[in-house]
Amino acid sequence: SMIISVLFTLKKAEAFQKKAAHTYYVSNVGRDENIGTKAKPFKSIDKINTLHLQAGDTVYFKSGETFKGTLLPVQDINGNTKKPIVITSYGKGKAVIDAKDSSAVRIYKASYLKLQNLKLTGSGRKTGNIKDGLAVINSDHIEVKNMDISGFQKSGLLIYSSQNILADNVSVHDNGSAGITVEAPYQTRQSRDIKILNCRAENNPGDPT
Repeated sequence: SMIISVLFTLKKAEAFQKKAAHTYYVSNVGRDENIGTKAKPFKSIDKINTLHLQAGDTVYFKSGETFKGTLLPVQDINGNTKKPIVITSYGKGKAVIDAKDSSAVRIYKASYLKLQNLKLTGSGRKTGNIKDGLAVINSDHIEVKNMDISGFQKSGLLIYSSQNILADNVSVHDNGSAGITVEAPYQTRQSRDIKILNCRAENNPGDPT
């Protein structure tokens, strides 16, 4: 009976884990008071930043619409091999994250996160922006796919002290210091196992500061 009760507890834990994965939708016509379904979507990036995203969760931004701010999870967000956390667009084309003078997405101490089909824009390298477009810092197993990143003073995509990173079909143009930068503290091997495939860096003429 001890074994049966342990099995029962495991089954319950498994069921809870299965139930835990959520899908959230964000649209300009939504409201942050909504429940985040496709029929009743959230409205803002700020709302997404307050969610404690779990393994298996997916966040969909409505393609063709613009969302202002920085997608900046307030806590470490961690998926796992079988259940990554996915942030993407729904509908035709890409949703736009307009960061103005800041970063569009900042991934810090995250793992097993996929970011895809998004357009990230800043206010321009000489016209107010002072940040990187997409910063991946102290993270591992991050996938960045089908992205368009422009208008940031520093790098379009910064990969810093991170491992097992894939950048695939990322267009980084009209940024400042670089299209894609891979860095780590001097003489460490903290940035490694990084694949950059089918990417294009174009017209990133330098950091004016």
